[in-house]
Amino acid sequence: MKEKKVIDYTRTYRRIEADKKKCILYIVILLLLGFLLMWTQIDDLTRWILFYKRTPKENKCQSL
Repeated sequence: MKEKKVIDYTRTYRRIEADKKKCILYIVILLLLGFLLMWTQIDDLTRWILFYKRTPKENKCQSL
């Protein structure tokens, strides 16, 4: 007779929980990198706008 295969649900549940935690960690890291990239781009853009406003009109063409 064939023996029935016994599934260890606690191991399966632990693996699912570990995968879920890893997925959440990856999402948090990607969000932090996205915010960092956005923040640096906005910072560079505002710095360029402020520099552009402060330069005299005759020097604007030279600064580009």
